Amino acid sequence: EVIASDLYLHEVVERVVAIAMRMLSCERVTLFLADNATRKMRVLSSVDDLSHISVDYGHGLVGYVAEHRVMINIADAYEDARFNTKVDEETGFKTRSVLCCPMMDASGELIAVLQAINPLHGGGFADSELVELQCMQKPISIALLNARLHQSLRTAKSNASHLLQVAMVTLSV
Repeated sequence: EVIASDLYLHEVVERVVAIAMRMLSCERVTLFLADNATRKMRVLSSVDDLSHISVDYGHGLVGYVAEHRVMINIADAYEDARFNTKVDEETGFKTRSVLCCPMMDASGELIAVLQAINPLHGGGFADSELVELQCMQKPISIALLNARLHQSLRTAKSNASHLLQVAMVTLSV
């Protein structure tokens, strides 16, 4: 209910990240918005300013989740060959454990990937934390999809308004 109480993408994303951090009790949560046409994802929210980062499907842990539509729980990121160390090198942050979950619509289309990093209790993410995230998967997906649709409608309405203004100016000339 809290997640879906807003239709603006930025606010929905901030709520999702805050709730996921509290629920999973971890150092960081990053949400990557999927673009199925280009097969890339861009960072929507993170602690560090990573908005310039895009991830191709199939590359890194997040890209693997996007490509295969599966949840992964990695206890030691640096021991996993799929882990991309570039972001840690760029930010100075040390990733230990990673939990990634795909957010999909009812037809299986990818909407986003949620990545949680370093549980505060140390070690890897527990099975109970995976279950909690799985329970949140559908509500988060629905809220993100609704926000994206609302954004598309606002853009279409704005475009129609501009076209109407152009038409009115053209007809008055």
